[in-house]
Amino acid sequence: MLRAGLALGLLCTVCTVCFCPPAAAQARAPGVNSDGSPKQLPPPPPDVPGRMMVLDYFDFGPQAMAFPLLGMAWWQWADCACFEPGDEMTIRVVVYRGVSKRAAQRRYPVVKNQSDYRHVSYRAALRFLDEQLADLGDPSELPELRAELAATRRRILAGLARPR
Repeated sequence: MLRAGLALGLLCTVCTVCFCPPAAAQARAPGVNSDGSPKQLPPPPPDVPGRMMVLDYFDFGPQAMAFPLLGMAWWQWADCACFEPGDEMTIRVVVYRGVSKRAAQRRYPVVKNQSDYRHVSYRAALRFLDEQLADLGDPSELPELRAELAATRRRILAGLARPR
């Protein structure tokens, strides 16, 4: 079956396990990914101070690091990672505290081609960041990544601080 897919030109250039239309067969408008989705999604609703805040997927590190917490850095509604170089995905992370995951999902829903959110509790986000910072080991190695993760941790602490 794999050879048949290759012969018919049904495999994408990124992966060899799915049958995506070849990029050459798709006319792409500016601002549109190879799958027809927009490169940039509309901005999210504003944060709810002390309850919910929206961050970027890569505020939690590169995909190889963030994957266990957030999943892969492509659309949740995509069947596979059949994307081309230059495609962009706007993946946002909602960190919530003092509200249910369901409430966070209602305010920040996943809607195909409109919004892609990963919902993470305050405790899970901080635990993940603490673990990643500890795993980085020697402070002189990867100083930019360490600084980015520490900055994300500080933003979460400040944005979701309990009212006094």
